[in-house]
Amino acid sequence: MENSSENTHQPEQKNNSKNKKSGGHKVHIVKKGESLYSIAKKHHTTVSKLKQLNHLKSDTIKVGQKLNVS
Repeated sequence: MENSSENTHQPEQKNNSKNKKSGGHKVHIVKKGESLYSIAKKHHTTVSKLKQLNHLKSDTIKVGQKLNVS
C-alpha cells in the first residue's frame, strides 16, 4: 500500500538549461549569436554588472560559456 504522504505524480519543476542556479547565482549558458548586451537585456541587468560578476576584462564571450547573471 502506498504511503498517502508521498505523491509520486507531482509535476517536475521547469528546469531551463539557460538559468541554472550555481552557488546562489543564476547562470546563463552562452548560445550562438548572443552578446553580453543581449544577455544583460534578457536578465534585466547591465553589461558592466555581468563583467563584474564574471571577472571579465573584455566584452568577448564564447558559445557554451557559463555566466553568472545575478
